[in-house]
Amino acid sequence: MAAFVNIVGFPAGATAFIDGKEIGITPIYYHMLKWGKYRIVVEKEGYLPEVREEFNVWKTDRKKTMTYNLSRKEVMIT
Repeated sequence: MAAFVNIVGFPAGATAFIDGKEIGITPIYYHMLKWGKYRIVVEKEGYLPEVREEFNVWKTDRKKTMTYNLSRKEVMIT
């Protein structure tokens, strides 16, 4: 069994990784994953990365969406 996974949020144009493998630039729609537990990282230059250590895809899932909201890195001027 597999489910379609969408990865969407702010800002668009972030790079998404599943279990360390780059899968594309957000927004990402209909990425197929087998059921199981995954680690998803979304990152973009100038922003703090968002990490989901346990993104579960269950046998009963057909479609799942991961929504992220990256925060800007603070810049310290000395």
